[in-house]
Amino acid sequence: LRYLKETFPQIERITSYGRAENLSKVSAEEFAELREAGLTRIHSGFESGSDEVLAFVNKGVTSEQQIRAGKNIKAGGLELSVYFMPGLGGRALSRKNAEGMARVVSEVRTAAIKPGTELYEDYERGDFVLCSEDEKVEEIRILIVKTGDVNTRIVSDHIVNLLQAVKGSLKKDREKMLAILDEYRNMPEPEKKLFQLA
Repeated sequence: LRYLKETFPQIERITSYGRAENLSKVSAEEFAELREAGLTRIHSGFESGSDEVLAFVNKGVTSEQQIRAGKNIKAGGLELSVYFMPGLGGRALSRKNAEGMARVVSEVRTAAIKPGTELYEDYERGDFVLCSEDEKVEEIRILIVKTGDVNTRIVSDHIVNLLQAVKGSLKKDREKMLAILDEYRNMPEPEKKLFQLA
């Protein structure tokens, strides 16, 4: 990091990805050292804040580890961007997935199943049922409603996100984001289908 800053002094942002399990082992003081050396933001795929969902998908981390990592990163002066996957718990764990993430608080990503994984095998057998787009929207809505008045942002900036306009500050833009979600929820079914295809 110091070499990058010395070699390219015009650099304004340096980011890194990190697994929550590994990040949870780093102290706030160590994150502050990284910040001083030039690191500005850490991205992490938390995927869910529900311990039941995390265990189901063999994520190898707990929500408490996610929280510890997040607190230490923030205390060290770094920005934190986390990714949440609506639908990851399937229909059976949909509400727990949303409420768990509301507790941990992260950025939203949409679930996709990769062939060759254990989750895909569960899907093929019928043991894992994918959420509908409407159910994913409900998860995102619950996340926004249940998350307290915290100073963080939601960004739906991935190509597979259905409602990319759902973005903003949970402090300032909560009602605006809920209005976008509710506009979709109130669409007639044929209009929803066209929106999903587009």
